[in-house]
Amino acid sequence: MPKIAFSESEVSRVLLPKLAKKVVYTFDNFAGLQLQLSRKADGNVSRHFQLRYQRPVSSGRNVIRIGQYPDLPLSEIEQRYKSFINQLKSGVDPQVEQLEQRLIASRVTNMALLKSSKNSLFSVFERFKDDWQNAGRNPDTLADYSAALTNHVFPVYGTHPINLITPVMWDNLIMDIANNQKKKGAALNAHKAGRVVFSYAVELNIINANPAFGRKKVLNEVRLHPTKHYLGSTQLHTFLNELHQQDRLKPWVKVLAEVMLRVGVRSDEWTRVQMQHINWQMMRIEHPAACMKNKEPAWTHLPQNVVELLLIHIQRIKEQVGKLTPDMYLFFDVDPYTPLPLRGSLTAKEFQKAHGWMHFTAKMFRKTIATHLQNQGASKEVTDAILNHKLAVGVNQSYQFGTLYHLKKEWIEKWQELLAAVERDPRALVPANESQLDTGLLSKVAGLFD
Repeated sequence: MPKIAFSESEVSRVLLPKLAKKVVYTFDNFAGLQLQLSRKADGNVSRHFQLRYQRPVSSGRNVIRIGQYPDLPLSEIEQRYKSFINQLKSGVDPQVEQLEQRLIASRVTNMALLKSSKNSLFSVFERFKDDWQNAGRNPDTLADYSAALTNHVFPVYGTHPINLITPVMWDNLIMDIANNQKKKGAALNAHKAGRVVFSYAVELNIINANPAFGRKKVLNEVRLHPTKHYLGSTQLHTFLNELHQQDRLKPWVKVLAEVMLRVGVRSDEWTRVQMQHINWQMMRIEHPAACMKNKEPAWTHLPQNVVELLLIHIQRIKEQVGKLTPDMYLFFDVDPYTPLPLRGSLTAKEFQKAHGWMHFTAKMFRKTIATHLQNQGASKEVTDAILNHKLAVGVNQSYQFGTLYHLKKEWIEKWQELLAAVERDPRALVPANESQLDTGLLSKVAGLFD
């Protein structure tokens, strides 16, 4: 591609050869920036700037349009170019970010239409929110309902009269989210939120029956093909050996991912841990009730290797901010006194930056612990205690508190031994009852493809 100087005179001077339909020019000191001249149907030539770049996640090549010249001055083009480059350095795909901003703008534009539709699904949900809040019910649950409906249901049926939404229409929507959009968890969350709002509409006599009630068939179909939601033996080997080599992940994100895998605390609970919550002498985190999803106080055992990992992390924080104080958060993005946001989870977005290397989520870490420990003989009650689940009624009849307390610590320590084994050997956690090919035959298979 021919190169030209990034100046008004040069950009205005270059011409499109008579027989050419388009030509692309590049620039020194502006990596990836291109000026494309294209011949339009009326014979005129358009000039637009674009950025050719490598996607942060998939490593594939892509082009994003910056703007038309001279409608957009070179100063604005340079500013947009630098903005895109900064996003790429942060591991953000500028095209994905641009699409998200357009979606937000579209939602804002449609808000007036949603509110003006009497007894639309959106309008009924707005009344439902007011009644929920006035009743003093759990705001986190309401936020979950709102997110599920806003992201997946309102774009389709937000302005639709709620009394005209039939069971078949609802089934088709949920199945589309699950199978076509490949979001089975979102489908189940949307169904749950819709069912609650429809029940509310029945109570207000807006509709006669709940179209989402008793839809066992559609939910079973959604669950027929679950995605694998825990890390197997080989994946754990890769994760433990390569995590801290991933330059796309911020240092605090790497530490958070590893400690979540090692002790299983939820991401939103980890992000609420302050320095004062760590009891170093007793080797545990003491979670206040307000920080827990089930609103009950809990504790998390910290094995020595996790303590060592956290000490390195906290030393890095001290070098960054200076003096440490008890009310600082253990994990933060910018301000040590501001917790990471729960809604539109920053943690989930940061984890997504690793998806070109490995796909993992906060929930997968917890499922990984439960699955492998149960394969090793841990009871469900013990794994529930490790994950700080609310224990089922009657558990204390089988376990004295002290017994469960020590079992929880013992199995967390056992988990560290298992992780050390799988860090050395990628097949260390393959279940004994899983079929494995004889070594001799396996070498023959490998020989066929040499």
